[in-house]
Amino acid sequence: MKLKSIIKEIGKSENIVCVMDFDHTITTFNSSTSIGVYSQYLGKEYKNKKDIIDKIVNKYNGKLITKYLWIRKIKLLKKYYNKELLEEISKNFKIRKEFKELFEYLNKNNKEFIICSSGHKELIELILKNNAIFNYKLLANRINTPIYDIITPYNKHKFLRKYTNNKKAIIIGDHIGDSLMVEKNKVSIGVANEENREELGNYFDYVFIGDENYERKYKNENWRTKL
Repeated sequence: MKLKSIIKEIGKSENIVCVMDFDHTITTFNSSTSIGVYSQYLGKEYKNKKDIIDKIVNKYNGKLITKYLWIRKIKLLKKYYNKELLEEISKNFKIRKEFKELFEYLNKNNKEFIICSSGHKELIELILKNNAIFNYKLLANRINTPIYDIITPYNKHKFLRKYTNNKKAIIIGDHIGDSLMVEKNKVSIGVANEENREELGNYFDYVFIGDENYERKYKNENWRTKL
């Protein structure tokens, strides 16, 4: 079953919103991430400092430490940021074929969709524009985002509440934190690779594997009771 088919089945309700992550969800797994990509462009000093932050994030991977380190990431990027490189950097990203079809379906049927990412907003906007994807709400981190408004992989629900309250939601992501983007009245779809499919299967109602045509591997048979 294709991703769009599940969305059509679940999304028959009028009062529904589709909430998606960006990096490695809308983009393929072999694409860069919208913050990680800068290590290829901003010089050795930036890369070395960024690598230290990433090692700590990967080692501890907790909500509080992630919040603190994500602040460090954004501050570091701000220090070395070069807007002139955006167009070239945007070429490192490929949108999944299934998601292009999904966006067309959502627009055609006037379904609301929100992209919520802990990545870099200006770059994400350019990538979406270059792929002719419009009519979405994007929540992500700008270079000058205040510390208390920085989005991390674990706090997206705080920024989405005002858009999803009293609505039914379909959420799509590639990280266990994405399964918590909306706190209730939701159906969750995980986008996995071979390495994390078992883990995501414990958190999402559906898990799809692959970059182009998704293959469904898991299904929570109780998903219909959620909406």
